Amino acid sequence: MMAEANIERIKSAIETQQQDDEALSLYWEFIQTETQSTTPYAPEQVRDALIEAYRLLYTAWQARKHIQAFDELIEAACHRRFSDVGVLSLLAKGEFAAARYQNALKMYDRLLTLKALDAETYQQLKFACFHHRPFDDLSNLLLQRCLKEYPQDRTVVQFMFSQYLLTEKYKYSPFAPTVYAQILEQEPQNLTVRSALCECYYRQGKYEQAIAVGEAGFEYEKHHSDILATLAKVHYTSGEYGRVVTYCRDVLTKHPGRTDVLVLLATVYARNALTTNEATKYYCQALQCVPQDLFIRQALFRSYLRKLQVDEAIAESEQIVTGLYDQYGSSHREYRATLHDMISEYERAIRRAPDDIALYLITAKLYEAIGHFHKALIYYRTLLELPLERTMLYKLIELLEKLATFQVQNPHLYLYLGLLYHKIERAEEAKLAFRAAMYADLDEHEVEDILVRHDRSIWQYPAVLVILAHHRIVTKDILDGLLQTFRLPDREDWEGVLWVLQELYEIDDLLFELRQIFTWETFPEIYPQILPILGNNGSRLAIQLLRELLGHANEHIRMATLHLLFQMTQPLAQQCLTEVANENPYPDIRLELAGYYAQQETEQATYHLMNMLHDEDANIRLYVAQSLQGRDVQVKLLHDVLFTERHPLVKTEIIRLFEQTQEPEERLYLAHLLNDLTAKRYQEGSSGAGKMYTRLKQLIGQTEKPEETTLLLTLIQAIGQLHLEQGMYSLNTIAVSDRSPAIRLAAIQALGQIGSQLAMPLLQNFLHDASESQELRLAAEQALDRIVTPD
Repeated sequence: MMAEANIERIKSAIETQQQDDEALSLYWEFIQTETQSTTPYAPEQVRDALIEAYRLLYTAWQARKHIQAFDELIEAACHRRFSDVGVLSLLAKGEFAAARYQNALKMYDRLLTLKALDAETYQQLKFACFHHRPFDDLSNLLLQRCLKEYPQDRTVVQFMFSQYLLTEKYKYSPFAPTVYAQILEQEPQNLTVRSALCECYYRQGKYEQAIAVGEAGFEYEKHHSDILATLAKVHYTSGEYGRVVTYCRDVLTKHPGRTDVLVLLATVYARNALTTNEATKYYCQALQCVPQDLFIRQALFRSYLRKLQVDEAIAESEQIVTGLYDQYGSSHREYRATLHDMISEYERAIRRAPDDIALYLITAKLYEAIGHFHKALIYYRTLLELPLERTMLYKLIELLEKLATFQVQNPHLYLYLGLLYHKIERAEEAKLAFRAAMYADLDEHEVEDILVRHDRSIWQYPAVLVILAHHRIVTKDILDGLLQTFRLPDREDWEGVLWVLQELYEIDDLLFELRQIFTWETFPEIYPQILPILGNNGSRLAIQLLRELLGHANEHIRMATLHLLFQMTQPLAQQCLTEVANENPYPDIRLELAGYYAQQETEQATYHLMNMLHDEDANIRLYVAQSLQGRDVQVKLLHDVLFTERHPLVKTEIIRLFEQTQEPEERLYLAHLLNDLTAKRYQEGSSGAGKMYTRLKQLIGQTEKPEETTLLLTLIQAIGQLHLEQGMYSLNTIAVSDRSPAIRLAAIQALGQIGSQLAMPLLQNFLHDASESQELRLAAEQALDRIVTPD
């Protein structure tokens, strides 16, 4: 909103005709805002001021050559629908004189709207349109309006005609017929104009007018090619195909390479399903111009096939299938309908030429493409039943190989190829062909007919055996052949055999055969696949085989087998583990089993661990004894173990098991153990106490190994903590005679823990014996205190 003070300043500047920078800035602001509705002045005064602002601003900018500013001023006048004829004419003439025709045309447009064009400005308008480049919508619209005002102006008509011919956008536009008709009124023999008008009427759907204009041109030139081509299209739209053919041939006589006419003629022939040599010629010529035209290509296909030009027909049908697939996809109705039509054509051709194997193959291929695999199978099988000589066998193989280069969805094709390769003794290719169908779900009857009823020499290929087994045709010979594959070096055959064996794991006969491969040198490479077969079977024989594998020389195989048994829930598998825990010759297996039971907090697991205390490997016995700590163990079952155990650390862990028992009579067993140990050490020589004492001293004095020291300390501490008076004799002996200060100290402390007054004389001797260390005397003093003043 412009301030009232600025309005006053603008009015003053206009009255004095000022054109300095400040005044011009005010004029431009005034023009941009046009705030007459907010000023105290009358509308007439504001309008007059606005007219003067345009005039003063334009003349000043013109004098100063502010060219860029003119575009904005012209746009402001158009946008705000400025309507003063004098100023508009001033701007139009000024821009015209400066050859700024775009701006001039905008001003002429305003003057035309106001019906204010005089003779001079009209001529300038035409001149500006003629010289403005490129010819655009504004020029076209202005000249159309000029013709409405001055319909007899020939210069405008001629100029518009020339521009329409040069620009496709306007050549057949709605206004074009008006221009062409005016020229024809003066020049009826102008066939260029007549041809354009005829085409224009055709595109607008005015067929009768197109025919009238075109046929009138024949008075001046009987076979004008453009008019003939247009009339051919008109008659094609009307269904008058005979006249279309006549016109197209007339055009092609003079212009044999004209694309649109060739295509139109071929389309007419295709619509009538013509298969003559002439029609075929036109189909081929048209397809060179429009190779993507599937309608014409289908006509060419039919033409070839009905003349039994099979190779050419097959080439065209492959082009059609590819084009349809790219355009629609394989599930579209148009795709499937077209392929059905081609199949019908091929089946008619088969009845005419029943010995042409190429027809059978392509028909089967088309059935595959629409998903009718069983019908495709019939054609493939028919070929195999034909009495083919060796030459024909090679021909059939060649055609099947050609089909195999496509994305064949019917795996039976490879089954047939394998059979044919085998017939001509190309074993390596037969092997590869059978492999291509090895994992496929084939028709049961086909498998039986081709692979069972045929010469069984094809069973030499492992892939054939895999196919048979996969389709539940399993005999002793087949199983034996499958397993014999592992004696061969081809790993791809191995994979096929392993795959089918995994599918056959419920067949018990297979397990007898599998037993034979356990000693094979290849087994370390295939056991990851064989073990799941046994595990999934789960029968007594399968578990027996797994038990045998636990004794395999290969550590990885043993461990994989054991872990498989861990995962099995069958009672037979658990029984196997129990037996193996005591009988397996490999310590790693027995140790792994100990770990397995150690993770289970059950009575059954404890029972198994107790049994494993008799294992021949000390490390396993030690692990088991440690695993039993904290469990509810019946220590009375450990008496024999404790006395027969020779490893000090294992014996130490067993002593700790006795410590945790709540049964006093079992705890007492520890004292008996120590006493018996002392007695057994002195069975040699005299039974006198002196010699026994000396032998015990020697025995204890030689206990220098750390694990033996640990054993003795553990036993001493256990007797002291459990207050076992029955062990005091042995404790007295050790406290007096042992060469290890640590063991003597433990024996003295144990005597104090027992708290029996029978130990007091021995302890008092320690206090008065000056030869003993201060540490031992202090320990003896503390032990006496515990006896005298018990807790």
